[in-house]
Amino acid sequence: MSSMLEQLWPVFLAEVSEKLDTVESLIITANNNPTNIDALFREFHTLKSSFSMVDFQMPMELAHACEDVLHGMRKNNDIPNENIRKYLLEAIDWIKQQLAIASPGQYPQQANETLLAQLAPFRVMEDEFSAEEPFQTQQTELDEKEELAAKKMAEEKEALSVDTLRINSNSLDNLVTNVSQLALKENALSNTIHDERINQTLTQARQQLQRLRAGENVNTVAISELLQIFTQYRQELTQADVSIQATINNIQQEVMDLRVIPLSTIFNRLPRIIRQKANAAGKQVQLIIEGGDISIDKGMIEIISEPLIHLLHNAVTHGIETTEDRQALGKPDMSRISILASEKNNLLHIEVIDDGRGIDYLSIREKAILQGLAKENDEHQEPEYWLNFLFLQGLSAGNANRATGLDIVRNQLSSIGGSINIHSKPDNGTHFVMRMPVTVAIQSAILVMASTQTFAIPSRYLIEIIEVSHDNLQTMQNQLAVDLRGNMLPVYHLDKLLALDKTRKNSEASPMLMLLILQNDNHCIALAIDNVLGKQEFFLRDIHPDLRNIPGIGGISLLGNSNAVIILDCDNLFALAKNHA
Repeated sequence: MSSMLEQLWPVFLAEVSEKLDTVESLIITANNNPTNIDALFREFHTLKSSFSMVDFQMPMELAHACEDVLHGMRKNNDIPNENIRKYLLEAIDWIKQQLAIASPGQYPQQANETLLAQLAPFRVMEDEFSAEEPFQTQQTELDEKEELAAKKMAEEKEALSVDTLRINSNSLDNLVTNVSQLALKENALSNTIHDERINQTLTQARQQLQRLRAGENVNTVAISELLQIFTQYRQELTQADVSIQATINNIQQEVMDLRVIPLSTIFNRLPRIIRQKANAAGKQVQLIIEGGDISIDKGMIEIISEPLIHLLHNAVTHGIETTEDRQALGKPDMSRISILASEKNNLLHIEVIDDGRGIDYLSIREKAILQGLAKENDEHQEPEYWLNFLFLQGLSAGNANRATGLDIVRNQLSSIGGSINIHSKPDNGTHFVMRMPVTVAIQSAILVMASTQTFAIPSRYLIEIIEVSHDNLQTMQNQLAVDLRGNMLPVYHLDKLLALDKTRKNSEASPMLMLLILQNDNHCIALAIDNVLGKQEFFLRDIHPDLRNIPGIGGISLLGNSNAVIILDCDNLFALAKNHA
């Protein structure tokens, strides 16, 4: 029995964890959707049965208590009040804690007597309920401040963590098949490398070389045959390399597919966080979520959790007005925060939009200049330029500090090659747009040379590579441009954008100019470089915080020769190009 339980335990944990996430989402929306009561009753019944199957008594008793509470409510067509929702959520949290410290057959034995006592007045057993005795809910005084206090960032991030994955057996079968094929191909390659014919051919080649050094005549026919053998040997090695690389690519893709989970895994947990923060701030907030069906790498789920929490905290605490202020502005009492996810060109876009007080860029400009972060002669810059100062560490934006946590958000996204933009108008809300790759494990990039340095540009931004003569360049409003099939694109030298002028090669001496056509959303530019070194896949590595603050730098990785290469942040490149112009 113990051995069987150990084998079933991972499956049990995965299924129960999924049920708990579903229950938590249903509880939060139960007051707006009475039909959720039936679903909640069924989910708690399933949880009770699941714990019973593994003889995990304490969570089973608590799930049974919750089931009884919901049984009475569904019979009476009632909805849970604030107390009941609180107790049900606490039950979910406690069960999760029990699961975290349990192991197969080794269970915590202490019951949550306090919570069972709190649920007791609301419980109605199936055989106790009758139509003549209406279900009476009992209100107890609730410590609002304690219940609605915002959780610490670490706790909220942990609440969004994903510890288990459900994997399709076909995916595992395909992975095993490809691993087997890789082993066979490695054996074939090993046989080719150690082929005795190669040793014999090398011996014959040395003999011919010795005859040549001794001044003797060499057998040209024999040399021709040796060259033919080596050519054939090289072809076999090349074919083996191509075949192995194809299998490795398949394995890589299948391994990544095993880690894919829907965004709803964390999106479904956000309403509870918003509810707690809104109640703590005394505000009414409706959360709207779209795009939860988009699937991304599990590693991305863990990375975007913290930025999401920071942005939501920022919106609720500093963005949304109080009910009185909203009424004075003619806004509805119920504010809205939207989380919209979409996938474009292998990039994940997550937008966080609120209809709050917005941000006055003039106040940001004043503080940035006052704190020495900008110069007074920069006053002509557009609003987005000044709003981006909110992402700098140390900027104080006043009492309603919209800069709170935004430096952490930017640094977190930069570490994975992502970016964030902000748009806002006073009294008209704020719109954050996060862009990031769908996977953090591997990213494809183009290696280029600018001046004497090598850089990597993420392939997802590259449209094409062209060569043009300098005569084909035009000057429009003091800006170089190139005509690409009827579209005039601005031309920028990468070394100038990155301030590498001191070591810049005089590319004008060459008759042709190599241009990378890059696209970011609906904007395209032509980036002048010295050379393209090829395409390569990179594992992103953490970079020093000082490097993150350098415009244009998005990450760092290693080349095959173990040399470091800087991966450029193309969103920042577009911003640099705009400012340069």
